[in-house]
Amino acid sequence: CDAQCYVEMIDPKAKGCIDRDGDFHKFNTRWKTKDCFRCTCSKQTIECCSLTLTPVGYDQEKCESVFDVESCSYQVRGKINPLQRCEVESWVI
Repeated sequence: CDAQCYVEMIDPKAKGCIDRDGDFHKFNTRWKTKDCFRCTCSKQTIECCSLTLTPVGYDQEKCESVFDVESCSYQVRGKINPLQRCEVESWVI
């Protein structure tokens, strides 16, 4: 999913929310998914929004963006020297 946020309706008879990974969550709880979304369970919906900022406006010839699942963030580094950090002009959600 490439959207910033998504909303899923839940069964009105449900006792909680079942997320896309099949995990159960009680009403009025929040959690972070393995694909870096922050989700909230209510009696009507599961609402999830991305925690990830994507780098734009960097030198793509000399640099590459690498996603770190643990921190839900991108690092922009040199293609030839991965220890070199590259300047990023802006980020988008």
